[in-house]
Amino acid sequence: MADAEANCLLRCSVGLTADGPCGVYRAYPKENGLETLGSCCRDISSHLREVNLCGGRQTTRAPAADSEGSLISYRIGLFRYDPSMTVCPYHRYRLGIHWRPPRKCVFPLHQGSQLPYKGVSVDMSETLMNQIRVLVPAGSD
Repeated sequence: MADAEANCLLRCSVGLTADGPCGVYRAYPKENGLETLGSCCRDISSHLREVNLCGGRQTTRAPAADSEGSLISYRIGLFRYDPSMTVCPYHRYRLGIHWRPPRKCVFPLHQGSQLPYKGVSVDMSETLMNQIRVLVPAGSD
């Protein structure tokens, strides 16, 4: 019952843009409060390597994300990072270190179920959002 009450009380500013309800993330049930994106400081280096956003040709011009908070911001299409935005545990983990790319290619102009060719960098995600108004989260294949 306490989890249900906590889920009803949590409303984060990230949740206004992101999919899914605000609330507690089941893997971390004791984390049940809002935090600012600026205070989200988990190490994201291994996650960035897993989703091909670290090193290589894609990220030589600019780092993929310099903090957990900025990564969450980029994943919802807010490319001007605002550290004062609030995030609930559900959105923090679903958009942060527990986010996984779709198995099929997500490029909006591809037809059918093609296999991914290469991952989407933050710069590519922002360009797609600005040019064709479709959000393809950074790290998607």
